[in-house]
Amino acid sequence: MDRTDTPCAMRNSWFIIAVFAALIGCDRTPAGPIPPGPSSQSSAIEDLVKAFLSRTGQERESARQKLMEQGWSSIPFLTAALPQATDSQRNDLKDLLAKMSETLRPPDPNESAYRGDLRRTGNFPSVPPVGPVEVKWRVSVGEVGHSPAVTRTSVIVGLESGNFQARTVSDGKLLWEVGLGSPVRAVPIVAAGLVIVTSLDANVHCLEESTGKLKWKYGAQGGAVSKLSTSAAVHEGVVYIVGPGAKLHAIDLQKGTSIWSLKLGDASFSAPSIKGNLLFTGLLDNAVAAVDLASRKMVWKSEIQKGSMSSTVWSDAALLIQGQQGLHGLNPQTGAIEWSHREDTPGRNEMALADGHLAFTSVTNSMRGVTKLTVLSLLDRKALWSRDWGYSITSPCMAGGIVFVGTEWKEIHALVVSTGAELWKLSLDGEIDHSPTPANHELYAVTRQGSLYCIR
Repeated sequence: MDRTDTPCAMRNSWFIIAVFAALIGCDRTPAGPIPPGPSSQSSAIEDLVKAFLSRTGQERESARQKLMEQGWSSIPFLTAALPQATDSQRNDLKDLLAKMSETLRPPDPNESAYRGDLRRTGNFPSVPPVGPVEVKWRVSVGEVGHSPAVTRTSVIVGLESGNFQARTVSDGKLLWEVGLGSPVRAVPIVAAGLVIVTSLDANVHCLEESTGKLKWKYGAQGGAVSKLSTSAAVHEGVVYIVGPGAKLHAIDLQKGTSIWSLKLGDASFSAPSIKGNLLFTGLLDNAVAAVDLASRKMVWKSEIQKGSMSSTVWSDAALLIQGQQGLHGLNPQTGAIEWSHREDTPGRNEMALADGHLAFTSVTNSMRGVTKLTVLSLLDRKALWSRDWGYSITSPCMAGGIVFVGTEWKEIHALVVSTGAELWKLSLDGEIDHSPTPANHELYAVTRQGSLYCIR
């Protein structure tokens, strides 16, 4: 998790690709792009990309049209082709991606979920900026305690001062600002035109996105430490939050009244993930819990040695969590640990998952904190590539086959997920403590200097 924006918050041609990766500091020669999805579909999309780049006339136009029809599925292949492309091909790829950004829309562009979706994959439904990039706008907002939440119209951030504000995505102008009376350390979420945000004093606030008007306020106090620094989840009109004392609260989205609650353990700093009627969360009493939302009962509780350090993440085949002893893949129906993977000392960061590629961080130097990023193939649970910056980095996030990280050296890096090849990096005005947010074909980030950036 990032030093403050995540649950247990703390501060502190493949030959060309191989050569390029070596120059940027990858620990190993990366393999060629591992295509997402079924192999037949992957091969077909790869062939379309090759045809788009090498053919002319009607054949090229036909490939372009078919790539457009593939939609989101084709984007990782297009971004993976960028590092080895000629200047002309790179421009063609960028033009096609820009066109797709105009036509493709997230499932609901007016909503914003923590880590991109209820599965907490950290993979955002946005065509990513592929570079060269520039700062579209920058505004001074004050010290922000989390990653920005972004919809089609608004960028929303909470401040250490207790103020909470929304700004326009077009130019960063202030839409509204309200005082919550307590710092915000968790990413706000947006659903049905409403912003749900938790404050450190263990209150859950619901505001209208368009005006900032308070709709309701819910107290989730309880437990030995009554602080709340985790994001909520909204599912079928219900707000779910794991509050102090590891108490799960189910709150009516429109009314702000309690529907039911359930004690899960001693403490939790994990944002819940949801798939179907099952909700999962990591607990500080060395466990992961699963709750059936229909019966409102805990269906299993699985022990994780030395506790969880991230939110749970849904893959197609397993429930993933990072603990102090490494990564674990759990059976979502029983909680049984089906596999574990250790890569250095696990970092207290969130993970990111897309197309069978899992990005996670680790500690290689205890004096520098979380410094290393590794991408693992879930097919065989082997590392595809890794890079150690030697200084602290944020949680990774993904969009369109690109993984983004911010660093304490005031830089954002964009790398191809499947190979580790760096597409671009950009220097900002201060250290970056929180994972950037891809949205609207742009990237939004905050710095320790109190600046909010829009990068395109």
